[in-house]
Amino acid sequence: MPIAAWVHETLGITPNQASVIAFCLGTGAVIAILAGQVGAALWILLLTMCIDGLDGAIAREYNLASKKGKWVDMGLDTANEIMLFFALAFMGYVEVTSAALASIAVILIRIIRDKSGFDPGLKRAILFLGYFTSFEFALQIIFFANIASFAIGTVIADYALQKKNDGEES
Repeated sequence: MPIAAWVHETLGITPNQASVIAFCLGTGAVIAILAGQVGAALWILLLTMCIDGLDGAIAREYNLASKKGKWVDMGLDTANEIMLFFALAFMGYVEVTSAALASIAVILIRIIRDKSGFDPGLKRAILFLGYFTSFEFALQIIFFANIASFAIGTVIADYALQKKNDGEES
């Protein structure tokens, strides 16, 4: 990926640094929501998502992937998503219950993701839909998609464990 190469080679940015930069920008989106600037927040969020995609691209391209880096990225992404949900709730765009349920669903999918290899992604991207419909609707989609994905991921992880256990018994 030419952009990842340029960012890493020219700017010297590591995957973890890209994750932290994306998190900081995402925090800027949260601040924009709290300032009542939802349109600006979505532009910042778009930039956040672009930079967030670079961490993995740099890690793969330069063989810098690590378990710690994956956890840093996932942890910062999850924290950012939860902050966005609750910023929307604080400003009255969504119910607090919806923000809490979407947050729980996002955490659950992150927990099972390593064992199943399954994650629907697009958590923050769905917020763009909310701008044109309602953020309440967007958080409901995030909740249901991630709860369904958690259930699917649990089945996948259980199947893999059963297959492994069956292989050990023979």
